[in-house]
Amino acid sequence: MLAEPKSANSPDISESIVQPSDNFKTSIQSLIQCLDCQCENVLSLQRIASQFNFYKRRLYDVINVYESIGICKKLSVDSLLWIGFSNVLPTLERLVRKERIFEKDYNIDNLSIEETSITISNLTHKFLLLFSALHQTSIDIKQCSKFLSKKNDKFKTILCKLYQITYILESSNIIVKSQKPGEVILNKEYFIENQKIYIHPLLSIDALLNNSENEIDFYEKRRKYFSYETMSEKQKYFTMLCRETFSSPMIL
Repeated sequence: MLAEPKSANSPDISESIVQPSDNFKTSIQSLIQCLDCQCENVLSLQRIASQFNFYKRRLYDVINVYESIGICKKLSVDSLLWIGFSNVLPTLERLVRKERIFEKDYNIDNLSIEETSITISNLTHKFLLLFSALHQTSIDIKQCSKFLSKKNDKFKTILCKLYQITYILESSNIIVKSQKPGEVILNKEYFIENQKIYIHPLLSIDALLNNSENEIDFYEKRRKYFSYETMSEKQKYFTMLCRETFSSPMIL
């Protein structure tokens, strides 16, 4: 349960004013540096925008991303409750449990977005859940966009919004850019993994009783499916040809 919030006049952020600049990343990091050690405070969005030099629309994007992962909570049009980054991991854990990501019969197509209206909050959830669903810490942004848009044909819209989301998450040190172009890596502090993956089936009583497949196998199947679904039609065609070539018996 959240502690009783302090008044909108606290904390005193007047000494943390960012000098006029168009540097969005600097504004985000200055906001975090000032507020994350002073949680449970009600703040004015107008005041934040002014003192940390945010364009109003960009600040709303930051708040939508942050609210979706538990860092803050909007109370009204112009006020929010700052909770802090310590709430990110518990929030992601709740999302993973709610989505039942670690169940073997879970279909990762459930993460694809059917709605034609794409919200920053929902897209942030889907993006971060993919790391756990595939059980890997790195994801290509374009591949992710293609997969998430497979049900609504909104690839460009999702890609554009994902770039905004990943920029905010990177500025907040939740993800980092990989050396591979277009790829991002989730900070290990926020990676929700299935602990059962490290239990060998021969040592697991449940596995013996249920004759279940190795956890590693179904994650590998998910990753292969994800990779195939994000291929171009030409890539899929050549993949199919290769399979047919190597699966057909050799004629001597």
